[in-house]
Amino acid sequence: MTWLIWRRQRTALLGLAALTAATIVVLAVGRLTYTSAIAQSGIAADCLADPACATPALFDISARYALFWGLGHSFLLVFPLSVGLLAGSAVFGRDVEDGTHVFALTQEASHRRWFTTGLLLCGSVALAAAAVVSVVAGWAYAPFEASAGGALLETPEFEESGIVPLGYTALAFAVAATAGLLSRSTLAGIVSTIAVFAVVLFSLAVLVRPHYLPPLTATFPLDQFGTPDGAWGLDYTYLGALGEEVSPTCPSNSTTCTASQFLRATYQPSERYWPFQLIESAILAVLTGATLTLGRTRLRHLAHAGARER
Repeated sequence: MTWLIWRRQRTALLGLAALTAATIVVLAVGRLTYTSAIAQSGIAADCLADPACATPALFDISARYALFWGLGHSFLLVFPLSVGLLAGSAVFGRDVEDGTHVFALTQEASHRRWFTTGLLLCGSVALAAAAVVSVVAGWAYAPFEASAGGALLETPEFEESGIVPLGYTALAFAVAATAGLLSRSTLAGIVSTIAVFAVVLFSLAVLVRPHYLPPLTATFPLDQFGTPDGAWGLDYTYLGALGEEVSPTCPSNSTTCTASQFLRATYQPSERYWPFQLIESAILAVLTGATLTLGRTRLRHLAHAGARER
């Protein structure tokens, strides 16, 4: 059964391997050329996170690599979707679309074994690709993040680091594989997978993640404002001297005015990065399990229908 599935899916899996290898090469070249430019400018690599290193030369180098930084993050955000589609869209969908699933489901090997073997073979390749790219991306973007700062809890950094990329990859793979069983059109399965992935990604990042744990609140004078390093700012409210909400009215150069107004910040601290990673991964695992359960039910129905036709 493993050999049969490999023969049927080898083109997709080899394409996945090629995509992964190309991504690793691009990330490695980007990091090495960026650090080389930093070294040639005379800036010490270990001081990139120090504000004292914010020299015009560093700004110039960062600006030259801004396109790589932006496009790279955009690509890495959808990399789990790409991997899940390549590995999952044809694992069952190709046989269902061609009608050959009847042959596969009526052989000595049970439909349960066909389902399990297909998921384990193709799913493990997809997860391995996502894990490798996640590690390489963290290494490649470390110098950029050190000099640019930012909050790891925000999109896209959060979805591209830690264990969350594996969760999104598993979900994309499960949705693609299940869509292949539910639909007799590969194109319809791909479109369905993209739609589900986009809805889940947006919902978790915008609507759910800010509330995984109760956010913290701090109030600062306008002339002393500053949330903790790496904090994810959720909301900001201007306050008057008596604590009432006001509109920002202070000129930027008026120190007397700014000292009499305050800013209340609602934020998630960077120390919650790993708790948030575990929470979101658990949510994705539940969604993946529910999707595969739906696929398993659909496969059982197809097996019974195939047995009657036989």
